[in-house]
Amino acid sequence: GLAERARFDADSAVDNIEIGTDGALWIGAHPKPLQFVGHAKDASKRSPSQVLRLDPQTGAVSTMYQNLGQEVSGSSVGAQWHDRLLIGSVFEPGVIDVRLGVKAAAPVAAPPLSP
Repeated sequence: GLAERARFDADSAVDNIEIGTDGALWIGAHPKPLQFVGHAKDASKRSPSQVLRLDPQTGAVSTMYQNLGQEVSGSSVGAQWHDRLLIGSVFEPGVIDVRLGVKAAAPVAAPPLSP
């Protein structure tokens, strides 16, 4: 059966969870859930995107990718493969391919979400 091992506060509406090649949990998230609801009703309304990384050994949560919805609106998944992060959206076709660099554990700078 399932047993709870830990809890964490994402400060975001989490969506899909993937296990990366680094063993971490990579989580597609909606940092502004009400904007996502607006985006779901009208695709022209952009919704911020975020990908979080949870280190299962330490419990540390890092923002690895974030934008206001210009590059990808309403991200639902972030899948890590070595030095790549593939980000998918709920409603948009295609994926965003981000090179993470030498250290996949190093978070990228997250821009502020306030317009």
